[in-house]
Amino acid sequence: MIPPTDQYNLIQMLVPIDDINCMFYWIAWHETKGISTDEWRKFCDAVPGVDVDPVTFRKVRNTDNNYQQDRAAMKLGDFTGIKGIPMQDMAMWESMGPIADRSDDKLGSSDRAIFEFRKTMLAQAKDTASETPPKAYNNRDLFSFEGMVSKDVKWREVPSPQVDRS
Repeated sequence: MIPPTDQYNLIQMLVPIDDINCMFYWIAWHETKGISTDEWRKFCDAVPGVDVDPVTFRKVRNTDNNYQQDRAAMKLGDFTGIKGIPMQDMAMWESMGPIADRSDDKLGSSDRAIFEFRKTMLAQAKDTASETPPKAYNNRDLFSFEGMVSKDVKWREVPSPQVDRS
C-alpha cells in the first residue's frame, strides 16, 4: 500500500504467474469521494486502446520500444523521458531481467525497510515450506508510511498513521 493521501488510497499487487512473470494490479479507492475509473486509468497511463491493448491488457509502452522513451523531453529536463510514474517503475523492474541476483547487494542503514521486508518474507517462505501456519498480521503490524522520523525514535514504535478521510 502506497502511503494514503486525501485524494486516494492505493494498493499495488504483483501476483506471480510463473517463475519469472507476474501480473500487476492496482486497487484504488477513497471511502467518501470515490474514484472515477476513467480518470484513474488516465492518471495512471493505463487507458485501454491507448496505453494498454484492450484485449490482452499488455502495455503499449514496453521493453521492445524502449517504453517510448522521449529523448527530446529528457534534454528539456524530464529525467526519464518515460511517461507516467507507473511506467517508469515497470521499466526499472523489467530492466533488471527476469530474476535479479540480490546476493551482492550492499544495503546500508537507510535500507532498513528492505532487509526487514526480506527477513519477513524469508520467514514466511520457510513457514510455508514446513507447512507452519503463517503469522497473522493486523492493521497495526502492517501499514505504509511516508514522513520524517527522528533518529531517537525506534521504527517499531512509530504510531500507525491516521489519515483524515473526509
